Amino acid sequence: MAKFPPEKIAEVRDRIRLEDWVGRTVQLQKRGRRWVGLCPFHSEKSPSFGVSADKQLFHCFGCGAGGDLFAYVMRIEGLDFPSAVRHLAAAAGVELPEDRPADPAAARREAERERAYSVNAVAQEAFRAALSRDAPALRYLTEERGLSPDTVERFEIGWAPDAWSYVTDALAKERLPIEPAVEIGLLGRRARDGKPYDRLRGRVTFPIRVPGGRVAGFGARRADWIDPEGPKYLNSPESPIYDKSRVLYGLPLARDDIRKKRQALLVEGYLDVIVLAQAGFTQTVAGCGTALTEAHARTLARLTHEVVTLYDGDLAGRKATHRAAILLLAAGVEVRVVPLPEGVDPDDLVRQSGAEALAERIESAPSAIDFFLQRARAAAAGGGVSGTRKAVEAVRPLIQAIPDPLARDVALDACARELGLDRNTLRRHFSRPRGRARPERDHNPRDLSHSGGGPTHRQERASAPLPHVVETELLKICLESPAEVFASLESEGGFEAFRSEPVRAAMRAAKTAYDEGRGFSGPEALEVMSLEGLTHAPWLAQVTERLVRDEEPEAHQIRDLIARLRDRWRKAELAALREKLARTTDAEEQMRLLEEEERIRSQD
Repeated sequence: MAKFPPEKIAEVRDRIRLEDWVGRTVQLQKRGRRWVGLCPFHSEKSPSFGVSADKQLFHCFGCGAGGDLFAYVMRIEGLDFPSAVRHLAAAAGVELPEDRPADPAAARREAERERAYSVNAVAQEAFRAALSRDAPALRYLTEERGLSPDTVERFEIGWAPDAWSYVTDALAKERLPIEPAVEIGLLGRRARDGKPYDRLRGRVTFPIRVPGGRVAGFGARRADWIDPEGPKYLNSPESPIYDKSRVLYGLPLARDDIRKKRQALLVEGYLDVIVLAQAGFTQTVAGCGTALTEAHARTLARLTHEVVTLYDGDLAGRKATHRAAILLLAAGVEVRVVPLPEGVDPDDLVRQSGAEALAERIESAPSAIDFFLQRARAAAAGGGVSGTRKAVEAVRPLIQAIPDPLARDVALDACARELGLDRNTLRRHFSRPRGRARPERDHNPRDLSHSGGGPTHRQERASAPLPHVVETELLKICLESPAEVFASLESEGGFEAFRSEPVRAAMRAAKTAYDEGRGFSGPEALEVMSLEGLTHAPWLAQVTERLVRDEEPEAHQIRDLIARLRDRWRKAELAALREKLARTTDAEEQMRLLEEEERIRSQD
């Protein structure tokens, strides 16, 4: 993942006001010190979405979305952090280091990528033109697959004629070189004489677009009326412009609906996506001829909190569902599973039973853990201890994949109840390492602030407890009136009284910025707290909500808050000392602890 110098990130933030950027897509109204409007991430009738111009943070009190400028662009555009930085930098006129090729080789690689996109664009135009002239292909799409002309147009479905040089000739007409098309697998070369030929012949084509809208590759379905024996699908191979592990088919069209419906439907095939979208399930996406990957899971997690899988009901489909559920759970997404009969795919179900039948299945779909637990119990029925053990092992990787401690405990308790096991026994069993650890994430998709490569949720450390409201209130006021807060904290010796490590780190960073004559913003505070490695998305979301609230502080409020902060610190320190006194039998250590207790009491 690309990393950018902190000064460039700061420059982008300085040049673009959050309220101005949000105002492009949300109708904002000034209310007190905040801008408010209808949330762009979920449907609502009364505005619960707010932007703090002072702190440069947004938060929705309805769905919980929140963060800084970069977090907003990541959510609204479905981008990862580096792509969001590039998008905003281009808009702000900020030149990023990677935008200037460091050497001729880098410039050459970029030129090759541009040529590859150009040949795909020409091929797509040619495929679209060919479909309009081919009656059998149109009949296949409209009569056999039940697609309307609008759907064919919306998904830009095309036709690769059963000819050896249709695309080759189209490229020659546009005076584009052949070699880039060979390198990305659009064309091949004959072994005997090296002449180019079209790889996709006699096939229905599905363009695969990446963020930014350009065609990175194609999926191509066999035309059974021409060749019923060939491979059912031919797909573009991996190339410098096409990374299957990161691309989801249908995402550019589904992105906004995924965000609004707060749900994504995950299927296996191109036509599954298209048929479901036509039936009204416009939040549907699929992998591009590959199993779901961690990058796919992170992409979905940036857009929604829930993914419903609709994979085929055979053994291969169940295995794919199990793997996908682990990756999605690890990305912080809730996963539900629609069980399909063996041999029936979502496309079949919609065309045979109608959209309402599928909607009912989606509505009643069990969680992934419940689905696999029930299947394991049924398979091991009458198996006694061995059957119970198999059921536990079936859901163990799913539960262990859940990053949020509370959600993981809830799932573990439900599993224990279902199997009639003691929860503590199950907890001890799950705590023992077994096989491959759950996938690590190089980026927490719903973290609300980001450094160069995006902060990571460090799974090996327990999450910090949510800070006391006194601490977050002081941090909020500090972002608005640092001079008053720091003056009172220094006179009262209050810096060390912050018990939340992330908040204490943010306060120290704010003090350093203040001493150096620099400003310190809300996004910077979130960034520091995230880099402490003790926070996760729900933690940051709740802290962001507190920071965005815009109650006007009074002069005496700061002193009162610091007094409460100190009082909480003293009580906690005294409680810890009493606990140590109760455990020690060493007279010298007891004397030292008593002296420490007296010193703390004297500060009242």
